[in-house]
Amino acid sequence: MTVNFFDVLGTMPLEGRLFTESDARPGAASTVVLSHAFAMREFGQARAAVGQALLLNGRSHTVVGVLPPGFRYMTAAHVY
Repeated sequence: MTVNFFDVLGTMPLEGRLFTESDARPGAASTVVLSHAFAMREFGQARAAVGQALLLNGRSHTVVGVLPPGFRYMTAAHVY
């Protein structure tokens, strides 16, 4: 995923922010943008997720944003 992935799709975050160029720099802290459903399930509300640490594949990531409810995009698994 590139830094401008969500910009290309015209998506704005519900809470927090999306990825920036500084997130992609070598040595930058690991960041993550969550789906609304995941944020609700794990943190109870979207706003509460922003700034939290999340362990993914044994590595800590900081939640910088939460996507709006219903955000969807196609993956290779959905292409027939």
